[in-house]
Amino acid sequence: MGLIRYLSQIRLLAIAAAGAFLTVALWSLGLWLAGAHVAMAWLLLPAWLMLGFGLLVYGFAIVETSALGQSLAPDFDASLMVNQHRNPAFRFCVLAATGASFWFGLGPPQSPVPGIVLGLLAVAWLPAGVALLALEGSVRRALDPRVVGGFAAAMGWRYPAMVLVLLIASTALVAAQSVALGSFFAHLGLLLAFFAVARWLGTQVFARRESLELGVYSESELLREHRERAEIDAWKRAFDRIHLACGSGRLDEAEAVLAQVLAEARRCESAQRWFFEELKENGHARLALRVVRRIADGAARAGNPAAVLDDCEWGCRMEPGFVLSDAAATLTMARAAAATGRYRLATALLAPFPAKFAGSAERGAAAMLEARICAEHIGDTRRARDRLAWLAERVPAIVESEEYVRVERLVSERLADPDSTDGGK
Repeated sequence: MGLIRYLSQIRLLAIAAAGAFLTVALWSLGLWLAGAHVAMAWLLLPAWLMLGFGLLVYGFAIVETSALGQSLAPDFDASLMVNQHRNPAFRFCVLAATGASFWFGLGPPQSPVPGIVLGLLAVAWLPAGVALLALEGSVRRALDPRVVGGFAAAMGWRYPAMVLVLLIASTALVAAQSVALGSFFAHLGLLLAFFAVARWLGTQVFARRESLELGVYSESELLREHRERAEIDAWKRAFDRIHLACGSGRLDEAEAVLAQVLAEARRCESAQRWFFEELKENGHARLALRVVRRIADGAARAGNPAAVLDDCEWGCRMEPGFVLSDAAATLTMARAAAATGRYRLATALLAPFPAKFAGSAERGAAAMLEARICAEHIGDTRRARDRLAWLAERVPAIVESEEYVRVERLVSERLADPDSTDGGK
């Protein structure tokens, strides 16, 4: 999108016009109040700071979105919510710059020379400073002469052209300041010039993204949102392929597409969760079970199995004999279920353990856990007795353990008690 077309967007023109109108109104009111008493004019400082902050941050958002290759002007509300713009040092510097403009305009009479010098320095610094603040959020780097000089050199002839545009707009503003209508159009022109330079900066950064080392490509919240939206769109396209393949009976193709998209996903956990919910909702239980097994495996390895117990319970309901991909992960999940009082889920995970993981070293621990849960919590004495018998035959060393002895005593007492549900059986 060309620069003129970009600037002609209604959203951007409305913000520029509103900004110019409010600036002229506040400035005129401040001058009128200063004529009565200078101190009264300073009552407008909070409103002036808010207006200046909003317009500057919107310019920063234009740089950032353009540096990401976007062609639409950003929403004003969204530009205020960008993460680095909430940085205290960043906010202080922007407010200080806005407050300085108020001081030079309505403060005590001063020599124009310092204002002219500072104005020229500010205009020369502004393109690089805006880009560095917008793309990195680092005040220190934005004020580092070496970084600013390096950025200006990377822009080539375009940098002095940007400075010239801002200088002409600033000069026109100073010349038209005394006429209300002229002041409005001068402020409007300055804001459009500022937005044009911001857009130009962003597009040049996008064109040189391989050579410029800027934080927008690693730290930007807008970039993360942009990538997340693009990734979710890719997931939706992949899901459409999976859905069509399942509807046509091509389950192998659907499984291959699912495996590929999960392997390539940058946010693996988010991708697994997204596909699990979509597959479950659309009735693709077989594929959903594959995904939920991955989710549970990851949670078990990460030491947070309790977070996915609901998913495992769904898996056990949908597939009798549901287990995780390996013995250690399944045992970890069963222990988490038992620790949170979900004993039926724990035994559902442990019941197929001997058959699914016949050669596993965790078979003894799994059978012992199942026997203890059955004896102490769910009252299934016969099942506990069977597990203890299996342990005595397959893992004789565990017979001497304190836990085995305790569970065996409890089972014997219940079997000997005629009032027990399993007594005598």
